[in-house]
Amino acid sequence: MLATYDLSAVRQFVTSLNDRRAGCNGEGMFCSDLDESLGCHVTVCKDLVDTVRHWAKMVYHGLIGFDPEVERVFKAELRRALDDTTPAVKHGRQVVNECFDLERLDELEWYASQIDTMLGNWVSPQRSVAPGPRTLPGDEADREIRERVAALAPLPPDWRPTDPRHVRLLEGRSAE
Repeated sequence: MLATYDLSAVRQFVTSLNDRRAGCNGEGMFCSDLDESLGCHVTVCKDLVDTVRHWAKMVYHGLIGFDPEVERVFKAELRRALDDTTPAVKHGRQVVNECFDLERLDELEWYASQIDTMLGNWVSPQRSVAPGPRTLPGDEADREIRERVAALAPLPPDWRPTDPRHVRLLEGRSAE
């Protein structure tokens, strides 16, 4: 996960992902190298998907500001990752019977579908907006609230809450 999501940090992250993904193509024994390559793609895709989701949550929670350039870099990297993983998944599906068990193939296929879904349903993240006010009410509003609550009719003396947790709270309060 990135410590900051400024443009230079995101670009460094993307460059490191590209370098890692470039190393995902092995040589030697066909099936074992293919499985190793699929696993390499899985770890790169996982890091990318987790980082993009974390970035969106950070923007949503107001911990960082939205930067459209960072969004553009992430979307471009998601497209590159999908372009690299889709052929690997297709090839894995074609040779799975020859190799018997490609352990990471299903996982890579899942990440490819996650990336495809993220891109297909992309919504730029934005800071959340609470349904209530973000400031305390003023003195006049506070006085009016207290008056209205005090003017409410009292509960009947035999009233009991239906929730057992509330019953315990009420019994604890009446014992005070």
